[in-house]
Amino acid sequence: MAALPALSINLERLPDHARGYCVIEVACEADRQQLRHPSGMELIWVVNPACKQPNTQLVDRVRGLAWLPDTPYPWFAGEFDAMRAMRGFCRDEQQLDKRRMYLSSYWKSGDTDEGMKRAKRLDGGA
Repeated sequence: MAALPALSINLERLPDHARGYCVIEVACEADRQQLRHPSGMELIWVVNPACKQPNTQLVDRVRGLAWLPDTPYPWFAGEFDAMRAMRGFCRDEQQLDKRRMYLSSYWKSGDTDEGMKRAKRLDGGA
C-alpha cells in the first residue's frame, strides 16, 4: 500500500505500447483501486491480510510469471525482505543488470525506520 501512489503515477506515465505485469500486494479486497494503465499491462492483485508479517506471496507471484520477450525494466517498491528477494531473483536468476531495474524498500517488517535504513546499508541497498 505504501508504494501505491508512486506505482499509480508510473503506470500513468508508461507509453501506450508498454507491456508487462504490475503485481500489487494489498491487505484486503477493499484496498484494490482502479488504476489507469496501458492496455498491455496486466494488473495482478495479491490480497495478503498478514502483510505486516514476513511472507512470500508477492515474491512467489512475481516468480511465477512468464518472463516476457525483450529487455525488461522491473520497478519494485515495498517491504525490505521482499525487495531483497526481488533483487536476487532479477539479478541472479534472470541475469538482469542492476542498472536495468529499480528497487526501493519503504519499510522492514518488525523494525523501525532507523532499523530498516541500517539493514539497507548493511545489505547494499535492498
